[in-house]
Amino acid sequence: MEKGKEENMKKGDIVRLKSGGPSMTVLITDDKTTECQWFTLSGEMCREPFSNDTLEPCGATDLTRSLISFLDRSELNIRKR
Repeated sequence: MEKGKEENMKKGDIVRLKSGGPSMTVLITDDKTTECQWFTLSGEMCREPFSNDTLEPCGATDLTRSLISFLDRSELNIRKR
């Protein structure tokens, strides 16, 4: 995130780790940490706190890419069964 963006996160925002990974929903945030929730490819719900400086907002392009990636992986998992 750009400097100062961390303070603007609020409940319901969609973020992801700067290093990549799934889109996550902000549940709780304070000055240093943000607790996020996301779903794994198998549908398991996960919830974990992250340091604010490791997160960035997801734009529409990021969300579209995440959805396409999720659908591609889901299709591969279905074919393997």
